[in-house]
Amino acid sequence: MTEQPRSVKHSISNGFTILELILVLVIVGVLGGVLAINWPGSDVESGAYAQRMVSDIRYAQLTAMTCSTCNNVEFVINGNSYSMEIDGTPTPFADGEMVRNMGQLGLTLAGSSINFARELGIPRDNANQALTAPASFNLSDSAICVYHQTGYVEMDTCS
Repeated sequence: MTEQPRSVKHSISNGFTILELILVLVIVGVLGGVLAINWPGSDVESGAYAQRMVSDIRYAQLTAMTCSTCNNVEFVINGNSYSMEIDGTPTPFADGEMVRNMGQLGLTLAGSSINFARELGIPRDNANQALTAPASFNLSDSAICVYHQTGYVEMDTCS
């Protein structure tokens, strides 16, 4: 008997298709991005809360400049939390929150309370004397500066 030649196609798969590789890269990229944003204590998180603190300091300053019946607007630092008081009475920030507790968020807060004068919102110390140097705050690894001559508030180390 003679053997008939047969045509046999062998399917050999020795790797991944380009589509599979791209899909894996997209999934890894998305997971890496989500992880970086949600990582506890990350620079992104502390930076966002520091920017919020800058906004709250500016709000206290604006309140001092626009309140015709206020004698003293104070940005109060108490441990790892901060708040605002008008004439010794606790007052909510623009969003209605009374106290911002940074310790609950895993952040550390350092700095001293400051008052704002009604005229131009110039920062003052607790004895209501004009500051002779910028007031600085640290929120974990973010620095906040309130300049003593102008009252300008920024997220940066004082120079």
